Amino acid sequence: MNRILFTLTLILTSILHTDTPVHAYPKTQGTCSNDLFDAAAAYAGWPVDEIPKVGRIAYRESRCQPGARNSCCHGLMQVHRAWLRRFGLTQAEARDGFTNLWLAHEVWLVSGWTAWSR
Repeated sequence: MNRILFTLTLILTSILHTDTPVHAYPKTQGTCSNDLFDAAAAYAGWPVDEIPKVGRIAYRESRCQPGARNSCCHGLMQVHRAWLRRFGLTQAEARDGFTNLWLAHEVWLVSGWTAWSR
């Protein structure tokens, strides 16, 4: 089991810790969800039954671009800069795909889906 976890970690690190858009990998229109994205989201702590929604939100917020940013929000899930300060992360760290999924999960634990409601 540790060997599988180690291998998964290497794969996720090599792919998600780059500026390669998640959408470069096969996916369904309207979601970032695919095997790689789903595995990364699960590894970041997201409950399996919430991962489809995470994929749809990441698509809506950033079109699956880990490096996405605007005047206040960063990364796949467009996490607001106030949350970066709260967790001691830099803007560059928030634009790392896996880190952003982890951070978004932490935000979700505190505020639920309201952080992404429009």
